[in-house]
Amino acid sequence: MIGFILLSIALLVLVMWLIAPALLSQQKQIVDTTKQTNIVIAREKLAELENQLKQNEITQQQYDQSRDEIELALLEDTVTEESTRSELPNQYKRNIFILLTAIPFVAFGLYQYWGEPKAISASVDTASTQASNPHAAQTQTEQDQQKHAGSMEEVLARLETKLQQNPNNPDGWYTLARTYMVQQQYSKAAEAFRQLHTLVGDQAEVLLGMADALTMSRNGDMRGEPFELAKRALEIAPENPTALWLTGLGYRDNGDLTSALSLWKKLLPLVAGSPQSSHEVQTLIDNAERQLASSAAQTPLQASPPEPSPLAPTASATASIKVQVSIDPTLRASVSDTDIVMIYAQRVEGMKMPLAMYDKAQVKDLPMTVTLNDSLSLSPMNKLSGEQQVNIIARITKSTRAIKQAGDIETKIGPVQVTGSEPVTIMITR
Repeated sequence: MIGFILLSIALLVLVMWLIAPALLSQQKQIVDTTKQTNIVIAREKLAELENQLKQNEITQQQYDQSRDEIELALLEDTVTEESTRSELPNQYKRNIFILLTAIPFVAFGLYQYWGEPKAISASVDTASTQASNPHAAQTQTEQDQQKHAGSMEEVLARLETKLQQNPNNPDGWYTLARTYMVQQQYSKAAEAFRQLHTLVGDQAEVLLGMADALTMSRNGDMRGEPFELAKRALEIAPENPTALWLTGLGYRDNGDLTSALSLWKKLLPLVAGSPQSSHEVQTLIDNAERQLASSAAQTPLQASPPEPSPLAPTASATASIKVQVSIDPTLRASVSDTDIVMIYAQRVEGMKMPLAMYDKAQVKDLPMTVTLNDSLSLSPMNKLSGEQQVNIIARITKSTRAIKQAGDIETKIGPVQVTGSEPVTIMITR
């Protein structure tokens, strides 16, 4: 038995000496391979985002934010890999050969002292338990997601520290502002854009970024400073699509539909290459023209109260949908009691931002009944009362973000009438 062990150790030492030079000389190749793998994964994620954008599952802004997040993560991986490219000094290589020789003997001695053959069977039992328990695998996925979120926070913290040490870095402030936007920290993003503006002055992209961040921090309200910033950006870049879009929204929020309509008509041919953007701009144009026509028709009839247009219901009191939500019994065992349940209404066509959303429930509360109305709107510009028909979506998620995440389970029904009196029944299934 001892002879067999000594022979095994000798062979192991020989193999290590044979493969060590190849491993040391191929260090750069391995790093390059890892980098290529990360790039392929990033491309697959971007392709998936583009597909969701084409299917109108996400908005252009959500696509841009998710794309920035992927690019930032890829940049962080690349920087980490580049730091490993340095070649080892010769004295370290010599020490490695010595350690490779000693490893088999040390390993054998430690195994004799601490070894436990039963650990192998314990590992097999653990693997079998995970295979038979999907919830255990799901818990591991949650831990991986939390680790990724933590890494993003670490990148953000390092960037903040660098800017405290060197505040006169325009590229750093721009990256910080975009990162805050990805993290949906809109107030901080606006302040980062403001710092950038003090360094570079009036540039269209900076002004628009600040206007966008301020608007998002105010739940979509363009009045005041965001509108003034957008107009200044439009003066600098009259053909900039984002400037035309945001300035038009600002005019609309301030009641000047004629000016908004003029800008959106100028914008429409500029976004002809994007079907989703074209559709959204055309929807804005159609709504503005309908409201202007309705106002003109009601002007001579001031003596009598105006009647609501059947095409654009405005009475928020009647814009209400009662939703009865339950969960498929076969799905119940695979989700946690504390998973969040989101119930919201969404346009049948056009922008997919929720019009009214209830997100205060958990799986343990199902079945339940909620009422969607304008009091649950996320933005004063996107309300349930502005639509005739909507889709109803019920989602189970571990995230608090409105954007659909990997691993979420959701069911959609519709279209349903906004002012319908009958409750809408929806069962969450796979």
